[in-house]
This record gives sequence, C-alpha cells and structure tokens, in this order.
Amino acid sequence: MKNSRTIVSILALIGLIINSFIVMYYWNSNSLLEITKVPTQIMILALVYIGLQFLKRTITKQTNWWDWLYYIALTTIALPVFLANVSNYTLFSYMVKFGCLFLVIPILIEGFYIVKQHKA
Repeated sequence: MKNSRTIVSILALIGLIINSFIVMYYWNSNSLLEITKVPTQIMILALVYIGLQFLKRTITKQTNWWDWLYYIALTTIALPVFLANVSNYTLFSYMVKFGCLFLVIPILIEGFYIVKQHKA
C-alpha cells in the first residue's frame, strides 16, 4: 500500500509538471494560429498526461470523481483545432485559457488527499 501511494505521489508530481507546460502554452497564446496549430510537443505532453491518468487508475484500482475533470480540459484544448476561426476566436481563446485549468484541478485534489493520507 505504501509503495502505491509513493508511485501515485510521483505520478501526481509528474502530472503537475506536464500540466504547467500545457497551461503556460495556452495562457501565453495570443493568436488564432496558436490555438488551432498546436505544437507537437504540447500534443505529446497531453498524451503523456492521459497515460499517467490511466497508469494511476491501474495502480490504485479506483476511479475518483475528480479523475474525470481532465476530460473537460482535453475537450477545450481539442475543439479549437477543429472549430476555431477568425469570427469566433475570442470565444475559443477564453475557453482554452480557462478550460486548461481543469488539467490542474485533479492533480491539486489528488495532492490534497495524498497529504491527508500521509498525516493520518
């Protein structure tokens, strides 16, 4: 049990680092081109994060309600690639900037529970 908590803690830390790069990219995006032509590195980071989530679920053998929040973020960063244009850029820009924060929320909640379990 202690090993799985350690592994989950490490996965959460790696996830937080990955999320920070993704969030920084989208919060610094200022053009339609930046949200429709996402760099390969950002896509790879998003795929690695998805893999971390699946790995964490496999290790813990449970799915918490907050583990599903990152799907909101993945949707908000994927939709502009297909739907954004000059006329609706402002809408998609705000959607991406605030939607990508849903990548961070599950990690923060997970960290809270890790700290809570460590103190108990």
